[in-house]
Amino acid sequence: LILPILSEKSLPLKNNTVMLPKPPMGGYYAMVAKVNTTNRVESAVRYLSLHGRPANVSPTSLTALSKTALEIVPDPLHREHDRYTASKSYRFLLKFQGKPFKNATVTLETHKSPVQNYVSDETGAFTITLPNDFTDVRVGRSENKPSEFLLCVHHNRDSTEYTSTFSMPYYVNPNDFWQSQSWGAGAIFIGFLGGLFLYRRHKRQGVSRG
Repeated sequence: LILPILSEKSLPLKNNTVMLPKPPMGGYYAMVAKVNTTNRVESAVRYLSLHGRPANVSPTSLTALSKTALEIVPDPLHREHDRYTASKSYRFLLKFQGKPFKNATVTLETHKSPVQNYVSDETGAFTITLPNDFTDVRVGRSENKPSEFLLCVHHNRDSTEYTSTFSMPYYVNPNDFWQSQSWGAGAIFIGFLGGLFLYRRHKRQGVSRG
């Protein structure tokens, strides 16, 4: 477990379950799992937003820290009070040994959608769009459980196979179901016209009184 201030703490494993300690501070943590065997290196990274005394440290320092040989890095990591949301796009960086890894294929998997492939550009960047694959959706964010998405990349170098994953929860998008941005924009526009009409009428009345 890598703390917001970039110090590390080993996590005990009990009955195939990782035991998280009480967080000494609030902010983003990186949970990293690594397995090294002959000719094979596997790693997984997941970010956790934990409550506690504010650390006043930008999560950019945590994402910029090289944690595994092959790594999928969120660019940027969303704000602590935000969340990954269906139908929205997110940018990531792919790195190998701390440097941008270009022209590599990354797969996106979710519980209900077909696998999607993305290719990193010359800077190692790629952008995904999370699918809207929620069913039996109820009105209200808290009424719907999140799903999970998994990014995975493979790379062979010097007779060694590297595999790295990045996983996080993602949530239903209200605009896909019970909210409408177009109606919201229309309401704002109507309110603007109404205010403009009242202003002009008030101005005309003032001139007539004068």
